[in-house]
Amino acid sequence: MIARIWRLVRVGEHVRAVAVMESVPAEQRSLRVGIELLAAATIIHLSAGAMARAAELFRTLTTMIAEQGFNGVLMRFSEEDYEALCASSGVRLEVRQARRALGGELHTTAQAAVSDIRLTERERVVLRHLLQSRKLNDIAAIEHVSPNTIKSQLRTLFKKLGVSSRDDAIEVGRRNPGLWPDVRLRVSAQGGRRGIERDA
Repeated sequence: MIARIWRLVRVGEHVRAVAVMESVPAEQRSLRVGIELLAAATIIHLSAGAMARAAELFRTLTTMIAEQGFNGVLMRFSEEDYEALCASSGVRLEVRQARRALGGELHTTAQAAVSDIRLTERERVVLRHLLQSRKLNDIAAIEHVSPNTIKSQLRTLFKKLGVSSRDDAIEVGRRNPGLWPDVRLRVSAQGGRRGIERDA
């Protein structure tokens, strides 16, 4: 649900994002979820031009993060928005520096982690289909296998990528084209998909 909220926030669907945020059951509102929702609310108010309210929420957010952790939530903000909120909310210099340090740390860690990932040819094929927004049954039909086979390949793919959803897998794939460098989808003369072929 958090992933869905952030997708809506990123594309500017703020009314829908708020509706989803309000629908999160109380029993699912863990500390991490609460911090994520607060960050999303901050960005929504900032986008709406309500800087005073956004700055107020940002102060609360950074205080909670300082006390409870979950620094990774800071990476939800673009650098421009983050700097604007820091300036408007009067947060300490350490808070400004925290995101820069975290960004460098996450980038280095992510690059190292991705370089260690070894996908099988079938997993690369499935990832490529995901990147083209194909649904499970469509992938199965194109590859001439059962949906259960694709489900199994997806589970293995998600585990290797360290993600839990197709949207997260797509994001990792888009950021790391090196994960599928030698795979392309074949297209028949009629324009239909005919499985995959390896680049020479």
